[in-house]
Amino acid sequence: MPATNASTGEEVGDVRLPRTLKPLHYLVRLQPFINGNFSIHGHVDVDLLVLEATRSVILHMTDIITLNHTTKLVESESGQEQLILQQQYSSARMLYIVHLQKALMEGTNYTLSLDFVGTLGEIPRGFYRSSYIKENGVKSWVASTQFQATDARRAFPCFDEPGLKATFKIYLAREEHMTALSNMPLVVSTPIEDQEGWLWDEFQLSVPMSTYLVAFVVSDFPVRVIGEATNGTLLRVWVRESEESKLHYGSEVAQRSLEFFEGFFGVDFPLPKLDFICPPEMSPNAMENWGLVTYRESGLLYDPSSSSASQKQWTSYLVA
Repeated sequence: MPATNASTGEEVGDVRLPRTLKPLHYLVRLQPFINGNFSIHGHVDVDLLVLEATRSVILHMTDIITLNHTTKLVESESGQEQLILQQQYSSARMLYIVHLQKALMEGTNYTLSLDFVGTLGEIPRGFYRSSYIKENGVKSWVASTQFQATDARRAFPCFDEPGLKATFKIYLAREEHMTALSNMPLVVSTPIEDQEGWLWDEFQLSVPMSTYLVAFVVSDFPVRVIGEATNGTLLRVWVRESEESKLHYGSEVAQRSLEFFEGFFGVDFPLPKLDFICPPEMSPNAMENWGLVTYRESGLLYDPSSSSASQKQWTSYLVA
């Protein structure tokens, strides 16, 4: 399959995106083969508003191969497809560039769509893999994300700058024995045609947010429901089965902190659910993804029979 042309020997220059386009909405489909060859099959639709006439569409992208024959740019109102002259990848600037025959019109909406492939890497950035050993001695894999500050571009092509907020519709494929999580609650799970034992999980449309706050996890972790905050937000925590006994204190701090800050600021938490999860490997101590907060185990778990007072204080500080 033809893939994006890579440029070599270039100077880095300006890594910021031009202000000609504004993302409005993303539809992202990802199928991570976490129990296979660690590849990711993906698709993205990006709804765009043209702020200034331009003959190119430029997004952030790295560690991804686009399948160029699938790339389309369509004017939203008329449905007219725009002629693409060339697709280019700037590795030094981490940019994917679509060159067009005609300029896009200012004030007009378009949708860019394309398929791509990537890899669940071992470094905890982007969409990556880590593992743990279950109590029966079997290794289990977890796929999770760490996008702050500029690593959403490693999971899907996007406008990866915090000021360029948009809504997100996420679909994750998983095997039946695993669970997929994202920022928003699950809508429905649908069997994947011709892939026995696989499901597509569809998640609710997100609020407008930056790309670095988008998050997803695929794991076999059991869930513990903490309860509901006073405003009705569902609170849940996910951790490997052998560590479930250490969840009580961190869970209590999470619920009490959410309710305190809602009352203190007079603002309800805007999402219908809030999940807490501990992937086996993380680079920061915790990541404040909206609706899906990730922690190192040392940050969320507390064992009253063996943990120190300083560990209890650290858990309180980090969770709150």
